[in-house]
Amino acid sequence: MFSPAYILIVVFALLFVLLFASVLYLISKISKIEKLVSDEGKLDRHTNRLIGKKIDKEASEKIDKFINTAYEHLELEIDKQIKSISDKASAQAEEMTDFIKDQQESIVKETQLMVANVVLKAQKDAEVYRTNQIDRVENQISSIVAAAAKEVLGRVVTITEQEGLVKQALERAKKDRFFAS
Repeated sequence: MFSPAYILIVVFALLFVLLFASVLYLISKISKIEKLVSDEGKLDRHTNRLIGKKIDKEASEKIDKFINTAYEHLELEIDKQIKSISDKASAQAEEMTDFIKDQQESIVKETQLMVANVVLKAQKDAEVYRTNQIDRVENQISSIVAAAAKEVLGRVVTITEQEGLVKQALERAKKDRFFAS
């Protein structure tokens, strides 16, 4: 078949032909562009104005499209941020509601405890007052019994006898409902 040197020479020849054809093609395109550029100077004002309006219209449409796209993205981002803020506010409101409920429960419990303590203290104070009043009444009765015994019996009654008489008098007074509870 063909030797490697021969194949290499054929490949280089083909590449040279392709390169030469590409150069010719480029030269023809450049000459057409030069002709258009030289003809462009000859265009009248009306054509220039039409081209300017078309370029203006295309630029305006592209700018409007860009602005609309940016506006839509901005609206989406604003909506997303508003939703985020709304969700955070809702969560904080829920936390605040829970905190207020906890505080109300705590206040109710503390108030109940304070009322129970006040009632207990009032009961103790009433018991102390009652005991003191009973002691005072017993002492008065003892004095009256001792004075009455001395006058009636003509002698002084012993403490044991006096206590017995006082207890009997108190029992009788309770039966007769002399003391109101």
